[in-house]
Amino acid sequence: MDNSAKALTADIKEAAAELGVPEGALRRVAADHGFLLKFGRNHRIARADYEGIISACRDQKKARASHSARTEDFTSETRTAPRLHAAHATAERLKSLSRNTSRNAAGQLVQLQQQK
Repeated sequence: MDNSAKALTADIKEAAAELGVPEGALRRVAADHGFLLKFGRNHRIARADYEGIISACRDQKKARASHSARTEDFTSETRTAPRLHAAHATAERLKSLSRNTSRNAAGQLVQLQQQK
């Protein structure tokens, strides 16, 4: 590779030092986002792509999961409510199909004596 190509590109070690990032992380990000130049076993990054690599690594602002603003069609019922009702119905049906395991079907309450 001639000097003009080396001036336009940097190997992973040089690029990592210039950007102040770990080599492995830089190699992975460059490969994932199409910035890695492969010449046989020689892997390089174009210096002009540094800005694109930095942009690819920028953490995106995430939308809030919920908010407290009420809307006209506000309801406290969640989307899982039908499944919850079905689960309760299934549990009740299984209870009704199970046979009673106590000796006396009615069961007995025994009052304990209090110590004085």
